[in-house]
Amino acid sequence: MAAESVAEARDEWNEPEVVKRLAEAGLVVADSGRREHDPRFHPGGISLGVSGAKLLIFIYPDAAARARESVRIDSAAATALPPERRPRYIVVNNLIAILITPRELLAERVTNALTARHAGVP
Repeated sequence: MAAESVAEARDEWNEPEVVKRLAEAGLVVADSGRREHDPRFHPGGISLGVSGAKLLIFIYPDAAARARESVRIDSAAATALPPERRPRYIVVNNLIAILITPRELLAERVTNALTARHAGVP
């Protein structure tokens, strides 16, 4: 998987690397084949199913491009939604991921899978 190796070497995310990391964490990942639009974020979102939850990933060319748009995230507004629709934002390097699940344990596992390498964990 050359794309994964390049992404890891550059410390950047791409779709295969996201799927690989989630699968290595023991999560079941299914690509819905759908691309979704969120007006807050420039790149199109990739919709994944992760162990029964919905995960949207937005991949930027670099961390600086992601940083310019991540200021549009209003996580406080999300608390007004019911738990089954409440988004959880995971922002790491050139990735913005939005997980929608009411399951705390699943949210923790997804977050850990996507942030581990950036916390110095192999």
